[in-house]
Amino acid sequence: VIEKTKKGYSAYSPDILGCVATGRTKQDVENNMYDAIRFHLEGLKKGLQELRYFHQKASGLGGKSQAEALLQKAKPASWM
Repeated sequence: VIEKTKKGYSAYSPDILGCVATGRTKQDVENNMYDAIRFHLEGLKKGLQELRYFHQKASGLGGKSQAEALLQKAKPASWM
């Protein structure tokens, strides 16, 4: 979720509590949020923890959570 603020934009994931980002432009906050989600998921993998979804998985996303769909849809080339 991306919201306009007085000084730019902020973003958070309703599927991943505590995963947030900010940026001066919408593109900045999108890039920062991708990094935040990736960092969060990598940390969970290293800690052998399961990602807990706090919202139902959307049927329109092929059974994936919003965060999973977001990551799969728009993986920056630097992630590969």
